[in-house]
Amino acid sequence: MPFVATFGATGTTNHNRSFEHKAKDGPHCAYCPCDGLKPDELPDGSLDQFRSWLHFTLESADFSMLARILSIIIMILIFISTVSFCLETIPQLEDLQIWITLECIVVTN
Repeated sequence: MPFVATFGATGTTNHNRSFEHKAKDGPHCAYCPCDGLKPDELPDGSLDQFRSWLHFTLESADFSMLARILSIIIMILIFISTVSFCLETIPQLEDLQIWITLECIVVTN
């Protein structure tokens, strides 16, 4: 039997539901603040609006241009980290100072 990952209160995977769901269907994930309401559906300047904006910015690359840029940066950092980890295991390259520098850059971002 193949492994099937399920997330959220409804037991559906997050990638099967589009970002454009309605709040009446419930939150798009189990940990969604403000019952899945988008920032423009909440009072301006409220803490809940900020929490919702932050959640959707970090959760969905389709939410805004900033969300897309952040997801691209995160993917690039993961790629750099993975490649540097692999290269660091090569005996001829393991003593290079660049690995410590790369690790500091990737971890602090």
